[in-house]
Amino acid sequence: MLLGGTLLGALAARPPAAAQSGFYALAQASDPWEALVQRARGQVVHFHAWAGDEPTNAYIAWAAARLRVLHDITLVHVRVTDIAALLARLDPPAAAQPAAAQPTAAEPGAAQPGAAHPGAAHTGAAQPAVSEPPAPEAAPEAAPGAEAPGDGEAPAARAPEPPLDLFWFNGPHVLTAAQRSGLRAVAQALPNFRLVDAEGKPGTVTDFTLPVEGRAVPWRLAQAVFLYDSARVPHPPLSMLAMPDWARTHPGRLTHPQPRDPLGAAFLKQALYEMVPHEAVLAKPASDENFTLVTAPLWEWYGTLRPHLWQQGRRFPEDAPAQGRLLQQGELDLGISLSPAEASVAIAAGLLRDTIRSYVPTRGSIGSASFLGIPEQSGQPEAAMVVANFFLSPEAQAEAQDPAVLGSPTILDLDRLDPADRQRFESLPAGVATLSNAALGASLPEPHPSWGTRLAEEWERRKAGREG
Repeated sequence: MLLGGTLLGALAARPPAAAQSGFYALAQASDPWEALVQRARGQVVHFHAWAGDEPTNAYIAWAAARLRVLHDITLVHVRVTDIAALLARLDPPAAAQPAAAQPTAAEPGAAQPGAAHPGAAHTGAAQPAVSEPPAPEAAPEAAPGAEAPGDGEAPAARAPEPPLDLFWFNGPHVLTAAQRSGLRAVAQALPNFRLVDAEGKPGTVTDFTLPVEGRAVPWRLAQAVFLYDSARVPHPPLSMLAMPDWARTHPGRLTHPQPRDPLGAAFLKQALYEMVPHEAVLAKPASDENFTLVTAPLWEWYGTLRPHLWQQGRRFPEDAPAQGRLLQQGELDLGISLSPAEASVAIAAGLLRDTIRSYVPTRGSIGSASFLGIPEQSGQPEAAMVVANFFLSPEAQAEAQDPAVLGSPTILDLDRLDPADRQRFESLPAGVATLSNAALGASLPEPHPSWGTRLAEEWERRKAGREG
């Protein structure tokens, strides 16, 4: 279907040559993208994005200002507090019934969008948020000066939900097949998508092992790192397998959030990676047949670690900010993060001791991307495409990677940039606790979401029974 006589369909996922007829042939017109950009001028795009992190909110405000200048597009940040409720708006009518509903936030773990995952500030204060939202619902705020109904007055009708033009999601909120089919396949149509490092960062084209098939546009990265106090721990454990011995000699100085939180889930999945003989099994769904066998070494390992955790493994931080406060207060010497720049940003803001440093295990660490989606129901799909393309631009990606802004690692392949754009990244200051790209290394792919769900359920069962 043509949208206002445009070539949205032509620019989106293109069919085989034999099928390129009708409006698909318009894609061969000269400068089709520039024509789309011109048509998008003056439009308003409602961007539904998690509102729980002030640096991210400020970054979106910066982007809105740039989009107004560059493209005369008004970007409205619809601040979300429940991403599962937002994703439910993508469900077909039949799937919205309780009996047929599909879980949209079944995967414990990522920020959020993330973290990576938007992500909560892991130190409990303003921080780079890379793991994704714990859960957001767009809640329109009352207009300034609005009055509540008086006694005897009927409450005002609920304001209509803001249009769903563009939204942010990631792994913890894995889309159902029906929801994914309700997104426009526009990624390959965006000019800046060619700059994405899909080979070196495969999480940009898969969402927790599930191919996004162009129906989601990557824009943020999350990768697990471990934060440690270098003044107290000159030699941190460089593998998950080494942690029980380290914890035994440093009792109470290590913990992790409960596994319904992105960091708690990442902690267990990172350990599982080191214990499976063939990691390809994690790319497939966990089942009753394979889960017990595959995870047996993990629970044996965890049983030796748990007694030496903070509070003897009887209590666990509820979430990332709670763990961050323990690290800030000096109760912990070691913790996990989903933002490689988190420690540097927090140190610069006076939120962490300046002796905190970061590292990744020798084998590497789990990473994933956050995505932008444009629903079929979007009233402004062309303008939403321009917004998504801007977030992929070297300008926007370099701004996000600036430690003074978000410290979010870029999804771009710097070798594909021209010298001027590459300089944007090379001139950024290095955070005192931020690893170089070489030290960070390529990320391990997230396991299939079913592993995170089952790991959290089994951990809770064992915790209730005081098993390892």
